[in-house]
Amino acid sequence: MAFLRARREATPPAVAGFPEWPRRRTPGLRRAELAAAAGVSVDYLTRLEQGRDRRPSTEIRTALADALSLSGDERVHLHRLLKASSGICAMSAPLSREVRPTVALLPARVGTERWRDPDGGELVLPYETLDLAGADDQRLVVYLPADVPAYPLRSRTAPRTG
Repeated sequence: MAFLRARREATPPAVAGFPEWPRRRTPGLRRAELAAAAGVSVDYLTRLEQGRDRRPSTEIRTALADALSLSGDERVHLHRLLKASSGICAMSAPLSREVRPTVALLPARVGTERWRDPDGGELVLPYETLDLAGADDQRLVVYLPADVPAYPLRSRTAPRTG
């Protein structure tokens, strides 16, 4: 997989705890260094980079991401690449036409309010109300901007018009 190799080559050896020698034939980490830092064999890392092994465990993906100091977005990208290349789809089971009771309750918990923007116009704000466990008559209400005019106002409080 090109992404894994590119990240290995872009990672300075010091990030993984290895010394920076002045004469290196390859940029970034050597395969042996990354393999040692992630706790896998060089052969296994080679198979992953070449796309010959496309189903590493969660532990191995995490170890590689940690050794390469991947950001959250890069970790998600790595996971998606490996999942897509494995040919395994999470939707492999036939879809059911029945709606589970917990899913059927969701529309009842989501509401919509209309607020008047002080600068003019009306805001449509969908919200979800969640009952707080162990708290009598306490609820958490989460508002989400549903229309484009609401986006700049998400950090401001708009007066309610009922």
